[in-house]
Amino acid sequence: MRMDSPNKRARLENKNILGSDAAGCGQFGRDDNDRAAGCFQNDEDGSASIPSNESSFPSAPLLANECSYVSDSDSHPYIYSSFQDSETSELLQDEPSPDDDQFLMNNLLDVTVENTDTPYARFYDPPNIHVQINQAESQLLNESSSAELASEITSNLLLDDEDKEYEIEDEQIPFDFSLLEEDPPLYHGAPITLHQSFVSILTLALTFQLSGVCIKGILDLIQLHLPKLDNKFKTSLQFFKDYFYYLQSPKQFEYYCSECYTEFIKGGSCPKKCENSKTCYLIKLPILDQLKTLFAREGFFSKLNFVNAHTPGKFADVYDGGVYQEQVQAGVLGKLHALSLQWYIDGAALYKSTNFSVWLTYLTINELPYNQRFNKENVIVPIIWCGSSKPPGNLVLNSIQPELEVLSGGVSFDVHGGSSKSVEITVVNGTADLPARSLMLNMKESNGANSCQRCVEEGEPRVNFPGVRLFPYSAVMVPRTHENLKDCGKQANKAGKAVLGVKGTTTLSKIVPDTIRGTAIDPMHLLSGISKKILELLLCTKASSKKWSVSSHLGILDRRLLSIKPPAHIMRMPRSHQEKAFWKMSEWLHWLTEYAVPVLYQIMPPRYFHHFCTLVAAIQLLSSDVVTEEDIVQAERLLNVYVSQLADFYSVNILTMNFHLLLHLPEVVRDLGPTWVYTCFPLENLNGIVLNLVHGTRWADRQIATSVQTCLGLPNIVRNMSDSLPKNFCNRLLNRRKFYDSDVVDKCVIIGDKKIISPIPQHVQVLLDEKNIKITKAYEVKSLKRGKFIYIPEQNNLSKRQDSSIAAYEDEDTANVCVIQQFLRGFTCECSDPCSCESHIYAVVKVAQKIAGFPTLVPGVEVPNTHEYKISDIVTSRPALPPNVVASSALLRWQLRSAGGVPAWPAGGVRSGLRPDP
Repeated sequence: MRMDSPNKRARLENKNILGSDAAGCGQFGRDDNDRAAGCFQNDEDGSASIPSNESSFPSAPLLANECSYVSDSDSHPYIYSSFQDSETSELLQDEPSPDDDQFLMNNLLDVTVENTDTPYARFYDPPNIHVQINQAESQLLNESSSAELASEITSNLLLDDEDKEYEIEDEQIPFDFSLLEEDPPLYHGAPITLHQSFVSILTLALTFQLSGVCIKGILDLIQLHLPKLDNKFKTSLQFFKDYFYYLQSPKQFEYYCSECYTEFIKGGSCPKKCENSKTCYLIKLPILDQLKTLFAREGFFSKLNFVNAHTPGKFADVYDGGVYQEQVQAGVLGKLHALSLQWYIDGAALYKSTNFSVWLTYLTINELPYNQRFNKENVIVPIIWCGSSKPPGNLVLNSIQPELEVLSGGVSFDVHGGSSKSVEITVVNGTADLPARSLMLNMKESNGANSCQRCVEEGEPRVNFPGVRLFPYSAVMVPRTHENLKDCGKQANKAGKAVLGVKGTTTLSKIVPDTIRGTAIDPMHLLSGISKKILELLLCTKASSKKWSVSSHLGILDRRLLSIKPPAHIMRMPRSHQEKAFWKMSEWLHWLTEYAVPVLYQIMPPRYFHHFCTLVAAIQLLSSDVVTEEDIVQAERLLNVYVSQLADFYSVNILTMNFHLLLHLPEVVRDLGPTWVYTCFPLENLNGIVLNLVHGTRWADRQIATSVQTCLGLPNIVRNMSDSLPKNFCNRLLNRRKFYDSDVVDKCVIIGDKKIISPIPQHVQVLLDEKNIKITKAYEVKSLKRGKFIYIPEQNNLSKRQDSSIAAYEDEDTANVCVIQQFLRGFTCECSDPCSCESHIYAVVKVAQKIAGFPTLVPGVEVPNTHEYKISDIVTSRPALPPNVVASSALLRWQLRSAGGVPAWPAGGVRSGLRPDP
């Protein structure tokens, strides 16, 4: 209902008109809390009995002097038989259709990323390779397409019954386009213009997630401080939204039938008169315009790495993958002014009460440093699809193919500073979840025959479970190729039916050099789905009589899980398994790769435990910072052993598409680099941000388009402001979580107050002399931050839930794990006061040794024990040390490990704090 007069009161919901924090978007189980609710019940008394060999669990506390590893003494032949019964048939079915992946996609959007501090699991966060997405920019205004439409949206915001509603006065005034061109001061002689004022208010609103009521209150409050005469300021919330709609670049809207996908004009209907036809919207945002904005930005061009060093047999990024290197050999890439793009598409439901969904297509630039590759201001969004049906892949790709062809031939861009550069841009690789990959490749979904994107395995339907397809293990799989996919597509077009799972030709084959090898298997959805499946099986109380079940030990499992103390950069602490219906995707990945092995040790039957460790060891190898060819070969062996024995350990009914795709993961790493290169985490986060900006059920297409542009463009809007106090204010808000006025020494940011140490303690001086280090003065440093990792000495750690005092380091004279006791900043100058002279960071540490790892089913391969360590008994010739200093102390120049594939986070993993049960 449109407002009839300026004084009519518009009802607005009392929640953030700009959207909520991305971390809170989409709780797991929002619509289907648990498909196996019976699996999550604990024992009646809330506890569980300890297994017979529980007493053999290491009894010493973490890092105690005599801590030792006790391996499992049971020896069982690894001979198993397949079984199946009605008690577990429903549970083992799971993943019945692509809806499972859609369910995960819609409800597990998890990543809260700011700067370089992310909650990714270890194998998704190599040091200094992290998404820089400031949560301060995570919301936008929902603008309309015109002043009239904007007023209609303002008065028709979606109101949930459970939300408390407020009424605010908001006048409806026509938009004055001259304000965009003139940008007048708020009043005569004012130190701030209207544009600066509105951008500052928007930045404030996005930073602190202000509601529409609050924004309206701020507008009214500012008006009270301004003179009444010659005042250009507007207090209308509708006008405020209109301003940012018209500030953005042009958008092109196309309208399609949801049944036959025939295009029609705005306001029209399907020409074929399809029954149940609804309007779907395709919104085009020109790629060229977005690229021009990027190249015109100061410092952008200098960050592009056109030529990247490649070491054969090592995979450290997408540049090292076979697909990229083939383009280097062909002369397409690896030369000056040649760039490559990665595509990504994902869809999510926009409203709870309807099937209206939004599909966003993203393009990212591979040649940007990884920690800036997914920054909102560096991401390109060429196509947005809104409607009640999924978009045909070819329809989306055909919309951007002409522009991509122009870019591949070379386009001249004006670079900041006045110069012009001709740049060739090619799409090389991409990723998406399982349903979206099927759309882009024009193939059957995962419950269809021959639906694997990497091979032509037919699979077999599960008896009595329609829509479920199983993929039993096969040691020899016939691979798909780029040419094979095109041939099958042509045959399918002629025959009018799918050929080897291919439903027709795909436009993607005209855009990327290798459709099959260039399309990655998304590790985020794959591994989180597998993690969830395995844990559900283990905890299912309905299957408590099964050999794999640990449902009788839920109390022990919970106590161990909750006692883990992750490092400070992990945002989400371990939560009880009873809350797993609400675990975010990052929590499922942490569980699989970090927490599960020590928690399940001696709880899970030994042969099942070793089988599970086989999976974990393979994933850790493929997700290292740098993956070697030897790692890939080893991972292939591990995954083949794991998948081949799944039917014997559990049931053949568990062998759905996800477990089949594990066999192809090593191939993907060879083609495109480590798994963290193409994970969907960063862009899923952007998806969640955009979706939270739409609150009205009407004109959703325009709201989405404007939300995307403003969300990605706000940093550029602020950057393009003239130097002024408002610009400084906006920059402080956008970067408020960074450490200001902090010294950077040896690539480490010093956090906290610095206290001079005078005189230098005897035991520290002894260590300095041993290293032949001469310093004239020293300051104690409370903690350090390098990349996303924060290191806090043991004596300064005040948190009861986190521990960042353990670290991996490089020193040829000592072990590679230590417990940090103290950080020192040493100077060699004679200045009496704090100065800017050259200095270095040193760490006084207790040298620690790793305990033996957890065995797998492959002889000689273990999962590293990153949860427990013991202090080394190192014999030294040092003079007598103070009683409170252990003899195994050492002093290290603080250089974190940056090569060799070992992650530089505390202890190479998560420090546990794990204690045995009494």
